[in-house]
Amino acid sequence: MIRLRLKEVIDEKGLTMAKVARMADMAYNTVHSLCADPYKDVNLYTLNRIAEALNVSVRDLLEDAPDDNSENVKH
Repeated sequence: MIRLRLKEVIDEKGLTMAKVARMADMAYNTVHSLCADPYKDVNLYTLNRIAEALNVSVRDLLEDAPDDNSENVKH
């Protein structure tokens, strides 16, 4: 499962969600929603705009998180 690290990156850079929203020229609610739910679907255009605003790679905003159901899967 892919997890968005947006909140962590914003905190590491000492920014606020409002500042990032302005830098990326998008609605505050979009940035807030993605920070509040790091598993929320996000389109690539939005992800790229945020990455460019933060001066990071899209890859820096993503992490591979274990799926909660992976323990129940039989191999």
